Amino acid sequence: MLKAPSWSPNAKPTNRGWVDSKTGELLVSRKHSDREVTEYMMAQLDTPAPAPAPKVVIEADPVIEEAEPTAEVLVEADPVQQHPDHSTMTKAQLIEHAAEVHGMELDPTLTKSKMIAAIEG
Repeated sequence: MLKAPSWSPNAKPTNRGWVDSKTGELLVSRKHSDREVTEYMMAQLDTPAPAPAPKVVIEADPVIEEAEPTAEVLVEADPVQQHPDHSTMTKAQLIEHAAEVHGMELDPTLTKSKMIAAIEG
């Protein structure tokens, strides 16, 4: 396991080496793996390191008898009534939505609010 430099016990390990916890200054240049850094941080918190993922064994499904077929009625929603909340979408989602649903191409350099205005306008 990693050990902090004796002259700087508050140093924190990163992928690029030991850094000062207050200033972020690189104190000792040395490559640490993500695993080593995680183990060090877990040891500092006195929490056990995560156990390796258990192996999953998939067994064959048992034979299920099929029930009698029943008639299902599918009700399709009217596309005019579906209004997605554009404010929760990302710019990339807005561009894709505008192309697929509205058949328009939006300029990716526009602000999100201008994209929404163009779609709803």
